[in-house]
Amino acid sequence: DHGTDLLEAGPVAALLISIDVLMLSTAFMTALRHEISGVTGIPVENILVSTTHTHSAPVTMDLLAFRGDSQVPPADPSYQELIHVRALLPRV
Repeated sequence: DHGTDLLEAGPVAALLISIDVLMLSTAFMTALRHEISGVTGIPVENILVSTTHTHSAPVTMDLLAFRGDSQVPPADPSYQELIHVRALLPRV
């Protein structure tokens, strides 16, 4: 799950997005911020994406995945796409 807050002060807007996963890669979050900026017009530097660091969500990065480790499977690309879509949709 995720939550968003839009903060506005006159012509300045900032978007805060919290995603309920352990972690996301810098590349994933940077791409997401750029895409949201393109849709909303909010500058990339005014968009903050954070994770809650929950251990109950699916694996989202291969950083912790080890070969053959049944406890830490590789990241699921379809779940990463779901995160991307759900973070973007409310802003489209």
